[in-house]
Amino acid sequence: MRLAPFIVMMIVTVIVLVMIVTVIVLVMVVVIVLVEMLVGIMKMHVAFSNQLPNQIIKTEKQERPARYPRKPGADGFAEGCTK
Repeated sequence: MRLAPFIVMMIVTVIVLVMIVTVIVLVMVVVIVLVEMLVGIMKMHVAFSNQLPNQIIKTEKQERPARYPRKPGADGFAEGCTK
């Protein structure tokens, strides 16, 4: 076997191996980024169980009881105060 074709084959083999490793690393980076994005999205939409009762109590305190209805605002047309 002559030396020149062997050297060319070795160079091509090294280049192909470097390309394969590069592709594998890029795929891993993309997968890691996608997983982190999905975890971030899930963290935004999940409320912890210890926060739920506090939220419910706050909304109940802010509600107006039905026996104390609001007085309707003045209506100029109904009162005859049109200009």
